[in-house]
Amino acid sequence: MTLASLKKEVPSYLRAYISEQDPSLYTPIDHAGWRFILKISRAHFARHAHRIYLDGLEKTGISLEHIPLIEEMDQKLQRFGWRAVPVCGFIPPLVFMEFLSRGILPIACDMRAIEHLSYTPAPDIVHESAGHAPIIADPDYARYLREYGEISRKAIHSREDWNLYLAIRDLSDIKEDPGTTPGRIKDSQARLDAAVARIGYVSEAAQLSRMLWWTAEYGLIGDLENPKIYGAGLLSSLSESYDCLGKNVKKIPLSISCVETGYDITRPQPQLFVARDFGQLIAVLRELAETMAFRIGGLEGLRRAKKAGTVTTAVLDSGLQISGVIESFAAEDKTVSAIRFSGPMQLARDDREIEFRPMGGAFPLPPGAAVVSVFGGAADRDRYFTRTETDSTPLGKPKTNLTPANRRLNELYAKVREFRAEKTSKSLIEAALSEIHRELERDYPEDWLLRYELLELCYVHGLDVPWQKTVFMQLERISGTHSPKADIIRRGLELLS
Repeated sequence: MTLASLKKEVPSYLRAYISEQDPSLYTPIDHAGWRFILKISRAHFARHAHRIYLDGLEKTGISLEHIPLIEEMDQKLQRFGWRAVPVCGFIPPLVFMEFLSRGILPIACDMRAIEHLSYTPAPDIVHESAGHAPIIADPDYARYLREYGEISRKAIHSREDWNLYLAIRDLSDIKEDPGTTPGRIKDSQARLDAAVARIGYVSEAAQLSRMLWWTAEYGLIGDLENPKIYGAGLLSSLSESYDCLGKNVKKIPLSISCVETGYDITRPQPQLFVARDFGQLIAVLRELAETMAFRIGGLEGLRRAKKAGTVTTAVLDSGLQISGVIESFAAEDKTVSAIRFSGPMQLARDDREIEFRPMGGAFPLPPGAAVVSVFGGAADRDRYFTRTETDSTPLGKPKTNLTPANRRLNELYAKVREFRAEKTSKSLIEAALSEIHRELERDYPEDWLLRYELLELCYVHGLDVPWQKTVFMQLERISGTHSPKADIIRRGLELLS
């Protein structure tokens, strides 16, 4: 099945979030950045990642040399019963969970800028493809991720959760925008801080979000004293993937208590949770599910829905599903007699709409009826959200890191890339690389990655050029500073020595 046919099969409200990957938007600098990240990562994760990682890279169609095509990844993932779709930017958490529940991995198309090679708060193709996809090759992990999606899509989220998502998305987008000023980042951070301060309680959706963060995003596995990495946030970070294994980061055995620990996407995590194996992830997830309103139902489920102030669905013992924003409910002797909804109300059975009431209002329950489940979102989400646009959010467009200022630099990267792929004489390679080096020295004194690639090619082809030592000393000098790129340059140099 192709991506085009998959897009026709998913509900229209999910279809709206599926983007198009345009490989022409990736620059030679982007491909060089991808290659550098994968080069450093493979060497480190061969020793420190879960054993499936390196094998998973190959099985999911991820190459060292170029940014992957999501269409090709989708074909590879079908072998594991999964699919992949391109998306743009920070899609809503509920949409992400819905995709997972269907065995579909959303992959952000954008490539992080060279300034953020070690880590970016914005979703990008490094995080989604080189982070999440390889571990899906493990059947227990794949089962966990899908079951997580199925349970999470039933979680009740609050209005504050939605506002927090918008603030996080805004900050991550702004930080990755090359035209961003320090003032814009400061203002966006202030909006995020305000959104966090307004959160009055931890909703079910927030608990599930925390669980995903401490497992699929920042999880460790195995022995507590010598754990391995499997979380995509760590697998896609050239800085935290090294630092997280040190003694400064507390290691805690994974349990359901992980949902009591919040996180900050803008800072390194001070503690991480270690699972015994992927089977434990499923066990903890199911333990959490037993505490949720979709399992509890009754008055407690309705109270959670009312407190959240978002669209939820009450399920009666007759199978009738009533969706909308619960304003209040009447009950005597623990028996619910009526539920009042503000705004549109949907009636459904088996998640299929049978009636839609635009004005909502009070809905009297049949005598003796019991509310057996309450879950987040509408029963027939496609029809409800298409009509109400309750969950709509502006979608971004795939971007490019090509700018007028770096156009010529990209041309130099492209030339170096050709010499990696083509076979030619050492004298011609030496002359071409020397010319590129002269232009770098003259016009781009701050660019380090192309200098690294020049040095790498010198080693590969056994060249001994006059400027080789100069480049090595330049990179060594940068690696000795306290700049964000210092550590990753040092690790790159270690691979050359």
